Amino acid sequence: GDLKVSTGDIFFGTAGKGICLGNTANVDANTLDDYEEGTFTPTQPTVGFNSASGTYTKIGRLVTAQIFCTLPTNGSGQYFVIDGLPFTAINPLSGSDVQGGYVIYSTYGAAVLVRVNCGGTRTVVNGIGGANIQLTTLDNVNFRLQVHYFST
Repeated sequence: GDLKVSTGDIFFGTAGKGICLGNTANVDANTLDDYEEGTFTPTQPTVGFNSASGTYTKIGRLVTAQIFCTLPTNGSGQYFVIDGLPFTAINPLSGSDVQGGYVIYSTYGAAVLVRVNCGGTRTVVNGIGGANIQLTTLDNVNFRLQVHYFST
């Protein structure tokens, strides 16, 4: 049988295919029934990566992804982005980047911002203040990043 603990309008119990957290009036909407772990391959659309790997955990709509990548020697003036996040991010504010993460380790010599593009699977890495970083300045630089975002 199901375990049910109820106090007033608060309900905690199993709901057939997951755990229900919330009130009994809307069990389907309040059921946590999606947990997933896996790997993905991050890509750099302009110059590629010397090496790249990614892991993720998805609980409901919340995704936490880790990215490791090393850029090649290159002369590209294009900006540093990483494609291939495992799930599409929500787009709550019509294109505004409102989700992101941080650098765990890097051989790059300056602080950066890490953002997830709303409505997509792209991570953008910018300088502090939002200035774009050209790929040509990242010869053989590696990054270990983590991002947190809500999926669609």
